[in-house]
Amino acid sequence: MQKNRDSGQALSIPNETTCASKNEKSVMKISEVNIQLIKPTNGLIAFASVVLDDKVYLGSIGVHQRLDGTGYRLTYPTKKTGNRDFHIFHPIEKNLGQQIERAILTKVVALLEKQHAGGTPDLRGGGDAIG
Repeated sequence: MQKNRDSGQALSIPNETTCASKNEKSVMKISEVNIQLIKPTNGLIAFASVVLDDKVYLGSIGVHQRLDGTGYRLTYPTKKTGNRDFHIFHPIEKNLGQQIERAILTKVVALLEKQHAGGTPDLRGGGDAIG
């Protein structure tokens, strides 16, 4: 995206190498999930990363406990500039977002169950990956 200097609004510049039409659905495979449990802070319990199609790494995805305690939610990284937050990345397609959420939260729940069963994972680094 480029900014229109006159209006300050973002302009979408088409990528000439993109051949898919809007009607085509591309299928992305989550080829790796990595979870790093941390000491809970203000609801944040872990950071996650995923690899899509063995080609794209998405990291610094926050895993938070829901305020009502009914489960977990994901937050995607942002950059604060002045008083505005800019999204670094986030899923646009609903199905892909749900697929990422399911893969991450399945792994988080398994690690937390392992931790509560006495097999406490190391919270200092390294994480735990699934493929």
